[in-house]
Amino acid sequence: FRRVAFLLGGVVTLTVGCADPSAVPSQEPQETVSGGEASLAQMQVASQQHRWNDAWKHADEVLIAHRNDPEKIEFVAQVAFNSGRQSEAADLLVEAARVDRWASDGRIQHALTALLSVGRLFEGVDLLRTAVKQSPEKNVLRRTLFDLLIATEQHSEAAVHRRHLIRSRDFDLDLLLAASSYERRTEEIASLDQMVLRNPGDLRPKIGAAKQHLDQ
Repeated sequence: FRRVAFLLGGVVTLTVGCADPSAVPSQEPQETVSGGEASLAQMQVASQQHRWNDAWKHADEVLIAHRNDPEKIEFVAQVAFNSGRQSEAADLLVEAARVDRWASDGRIQHALTALLSVGRLFEGVDLLRTAVKQSPEKNVLRRTLFDLLIATEQHSEAAVHRRHLIRSRDFDLDLLLAASSYERRTEEIASLDQMVLRNPGDLRPKIGAAKQHLDQ
């Protein structure tokens, strides 16, 4: 599936939410504002100046003060990403989607892409499971979940989503043909191998290579 290879091979670039530091005036925050707001302002100023490690020093205070604000959480995620904390950025984007009650497809896609960029494929699958359970009408996300389930040899669960998509008349030829390829693996494995390179601690993506070997 080229769709899966595109998903797993992508490189994330975080430009999300309120995270545009150029929109923030280059000045120190006023002492009269609350601690959380002062930390946010200092983080914004440091981000505007591309001092990402300095900006990250305020992350805990900002997250505590704005724990129910998905845009602020996304902003901290960008700071994490730009300061070299890609896995923490992924965690924060998942949290932003959760706080947003899975309402925004864009937030969910950002979180998924961030997880895949650090090789956390199966956590990405779990993310999509949760999003689709919360909003069954989100067929675009359901199709992505279906593709990743097929890629990771989880065919029984994939079949449930396949039937839903067909009933919803939201399908293409690849989806219709997927049921005929369960016995032999026809999907490429290079993108799964890339997940292991990105996250060597999780060897589960090697299931694609194992299945291909058995089919030979």
